[in-house]
Amino acid sequence: MINKAIYQKILIIQLFVLTVIIFHPISTFSQSDTTNILNKKISLNIKKGNLYDALIKISKKTGYNFSYNSDLISNEKKIKINVTNKPIEEILHILLSDTTFCFKTIANQIVICDKNKGNDTLVNKEKLSYLEVKGKIIDSKFNYSLAFATIYIEKTNIGTISNVDGEFIFKIPNNLTSKNLIVSFIGYRNLKIPINQLTKYNNLLTLEANVIPIQEVIIRSSSPQALINSAISSIPDNYCTQPAYLTSFYRETIKRDNKYAAILEAVVNIYKTSYNSFSFDRLKIIKSRKNMNYLLMDTLLVKIKGGLQSSLMLDIVKIKPSFLTSDYFHFYYYNIIDIVDYDNQFAYVIEFKPKKYTSDELLYSGKIYLDMNSLSIKEIEFWLEPEILKKQGHLFIVSHSRKLSVKPQKAIYRVNYRKVNNKNYLNYVSADIEFKVRKRGKLFSDKYNTLIELAVNKIDTTDVKRFKYKDIAKINKNFFDVVNKYLDSYWEDYNYIKPDESLQKGIEKLYRDK
Repeated sequence: MINKAIYQKILIIQLFVLTVIIFHPISTFSQSDTTNILNKKISLNIKKGNLYDALIKISKKTGYNFSYNSDLISNEKKIKINVTNKPIEEILHILLSDTTFCFKTIANQIVICDKNKGNDTLVNKEKLSYLEVKGKIIDSKFNYSLAFATIYIEKTNIGTISNVDGEFIFKIPNNLTSKNLIVSFIGYRNLKIPINQLTKYNNLLTLEANVIPIQEVIIRSSSPQALINSAISSIPDNYCTQPAYLTSFYRETIKRDNKYAAILEAVVNIYKTSYNSFSFDRLKIIKSRKNMNYLLMDTLLVKIKGGLQSSLMLDIVKIKPSFLTSDYFHFYYYNIIDIVDYDNQFAYVIEFKPKKYTSDELLYSGKIYLDMNSLSIKEIEFWLEPEILKKQGHLFIVSHSRKLSVKPQKAIYRVNYRKVNNKNYLNYVSADIEFKVRKRGKLFSDKYNTLIELAVNKIDTTDVKRFKYKDIAKINKNFFDVVNKYLDSYWEDYNYIKPDESLQKGIEKLYRDK
């Protein structure tokens, strides 16, 4: 069991900070060696270690990173090797003990792939166990897109999220196609539609805004702070008190001056601990892939510290930030500003913002959507105001080179929950971070933007056991596979967030530029 104060400190360290790293290639080879890197000779001596250790040592000697499908190769494979002045390709064959592997270079990466299977995963269309439907969710009156709407199969634990353009792709198991599809969005009536009435493509789903006359609801006389305290004390009643498996889709994008520099995606399984516990959640990678533009990332690597782990730390019901903690209430103004329809239930909208910046803490502004009946927290949107970023931006940075000036520009977060079998579970989280980086002596800055998203697609509460340590994702390791083509079929029957139009163009450009 971990101490609550320590847990909250970890939140500050991992959730809201940036790590800025100068990236100097340590390669002993010149760029002209690129096409022949596999023929270059090196020495390697490891008396006791694993495959990951060996690949890291080769990377340090050459400046080339390795990418491979973790289903094919185990990082933990024990190895012992002592070779002198041997070609890299020969050393790799010795390490892998399998001649069916082939090697090729993409930018400054060495890709390990299976000769027989190729480098991309394809789905046998004849054996599909699901119905895939595509569509868009819009407002019925004004026809504008509804971003981040929750889409799920009625009375099940399976769902997905629409993207920023309101578009979605949903893989529905064949045995559930006789059920109804539910679409939920803040301030709108739920849409219910039989799945067998949907087409495979171009489903246009319209939601009606629900304006609630104030006389239809009973307003509690409690103050917003009292409501929040009641919501916190009601967590054991409203949220799962037993561990669960959350099969989820993760995406992280990095843009430099509005050009995509990296796209990282994964299907993960989360061991979600009880909301009565302060124990850490655990995470296991199922499938993952990435693509990077090394021309944009060659001199400076900027990212959120542990983006995948940070997405778990955004479960603010479990790890409460200052605006949900009574000890910090005096730093904030709270006000009930509205009552809205949220998943066919009334919800308070509580606005909060910091008072004068007398605290050394990072104080946030935002909105809390609180179910009026159960007082469960349904959604929270929160951000750091520009004034706070300017005054307290140093708290936002872990470390960076003295040669750099780093100034955070934007930090916006969103988290929401979905009720399954009368208990609320994490449904979607996002963190949108923007900052400027300027090298000392340079006139202009580079603008970086990192967006992380985690969407829970399936919840399982039966026979849930804690992951073994060897199966837990090592967040600091490079677990993403490089693929040559960006095929949706890579995800097989797992649900994912459909790339929005801007991201889709960025993806296409990244692959054209290879």
